[in-house]
Amino acid sequence: GGSGYQGAAHVLVRSGTTWTEQTTLIAADGAESDWFGTSVAISGETIVVGAPGADVGGNANQGSVHVFVRSGGVWRPQQTLTPADGEAGDTFGQAVAIAGETLVATAPHDSVGANAYQGSARVFVRAGGVWSPEATLKDESGEANDFFGTSAAIWGDTVIVGDAAETVRGNRAQGSASIFVRSA
Repeated sequence: GGSGYQGAAHVLVRSGTTWTEQTTLIAADGAESDWFGTSVAISGETIVVGAPGADVGGNANQGSVHVFVRSGGVWRPQQTLTPADGEAGDTFGQAVAIAGETLVATAPHDSVGANAYQGSARVFVRAGGVWSPEATLKDESGEANDFFGTSAAIWGDTVIVGDAAETVRGNRAQGSASIFVRSA
């Protein structure tokens, strides 16, 4: 639609050794510089797409995550996720991951307390077709400019979040990965 850097996600399906584009996903509320498609993840009939540059309300670059579900070969939007306490510049949706009915989305520019750009990750669970927040993940020893949430992965009840710029044993910006396990 002429909006620069709005973004899109292309869904490809394989038949034998041939890949064919099935559809192109876009955000219904998409706007210029949303960067929709910066991150993508798929689990079964669900696709999650991050738009870390999306403005939410009056918050520039707060970011959002869009969930699409497939039924009868057609992908439809299910829900757009944003943290209730999101702020301008958080870049929520920079990284996304999904496993079954659980997804994780990161906000590496999120300020934690007085620590600008410490970063955070949010876990959402789906019940009855509705995604609800379950937990906010943070590096408890995090500092300003760590960018916790530059990457994320999920497998079962385990979430791993990358912390690209964390200082480790005096090594500035060495980086680390934090592992979180959900208990009953």
